[in-house]
Amino acid sequence: MLRQSIVASCAVALLAGCAPAPPVRPPATPEPTPLTPRIVAGITQEHLPDGAASYAAGAPGAVGAAVHYRATGRVPAWTVTVSLGPTPGWLAPKACRAVSGAPRAHCFREGEVRVAWPDEGTEVLLVAPRRDGFATVLAEGRAWDGDPRRGDLPVELDALLELARDPRLDATTDPRLPLRAENLPNWRDDLACDRARRAGTTSLPASASTGGTGAATPQAFAALLAAEVNARCVGEWEGTPAEVGAVAYLGGGTEWLAAYVTTDPTAGDCPAGWETCGRVDGATIAYRFDRPGTSPAKVWLSRPIADGFVVLQQASRKADARTRVFPVAMATMRRLLADNRFAFTVTSGLTTAGNNLPLCWRIAPRVDAPATVAPDPPRG
Repeated sequence: MLRQSIVASCAVALLAGCAPAPPVRPPATPEPTPLTPRIVAGITQEHLPDGAASYAAGAPGAVGAAVHYRATGRVPAWTVTVSLGPTPGWLAPKACRAVSGAPRAHCFREGEVRVAWPDEGTEVLLVAPRRDGFATVLAEGRAWDGDPRRGDLPVELDALLELARDPRLDATTDPRLPLRAENLPNWRDDLACDRARRAGTTSLPASASTGGTGAATPQAFAALLAAEVNARCVGEWEGTPAEVGAVAYLGGGTEWLAAYVTTDPTAGDCPAGWETCGRVDGATIAYRFDRPGTSPAKVWLSRPIADGFVVLQQASRKADARTRVFPVAMATMRRLLADNRFAFTVTSGLTTAGNNLPLCWRIAPRVDAPATVAPDPPRG
């Protein structure tokens, strides 16, 4: 009777569509994915501080990305470029020495990573071998001066070493990374803000006058400029270490208004080589129209402040040499020059207002910015 019951149960099960379950197979292992600039940026940000102003593709000839950080009251603006390529930059592939034409390098090893910095320059280079080529980490900015094991730097050397050693920086990498990389904030290739459009002046929030005080920042001065001029974008003033300031770009790289503070004692004098210069109501005002067609006309204003000077410069190809009229009126420039918030200390609220401006932050240099001096030939 029991045997008949079992047979009947099996028959019912077969009629109900029961069948042996297929064997359980382990999930297929995802294939490694090719490295991309966005993936490099994502890996880089895991090792570096938050707060990057933007990410962009790195140098041609390699797969890489650059991570740009705005200046703070403590640290000037800095950039870390991470690449995977056939050459390790200005460091010779198999030795701690500079390649031909590069400045002499100081170098030491941390395991498989070589760390080098030039005799003169504001950068440090880390090189780590890969199966085919090298992973390189190049940190640049005025903070990177001399031996990276010393000084108050934006990020610890150990973090850069871990980044150079990260095994995901290879020709193929973790297949889970592309999705994360697509959602990376602040990614852009338009470093010159060429696609940006003017949106009118930007009102300063009430909080701009609040908070503690700290060293002047480009962002704070950018907020002051944007409140007075209709800019396409803003960026950091590319001056000497004695200067801190911002630039409001009115058009391309030749149409701009800059404001900066400086400890240079000659900033109150007439600039050498400028056509006309005089002093009006405590301000030095100079003009230059001497190179039409090759460089923009410029107007310069400066006045003394505590511990130095505040300087305004405007450059334009649209200025009228006969009337000395520039796109940004002299009255506006004089009003900015008189603003006591252009100083060596600013409120934290003003810096925050600059960080939050609804304007593209320009990373690319001005068209007329000073050219980089070619490195001296190697010595020894």
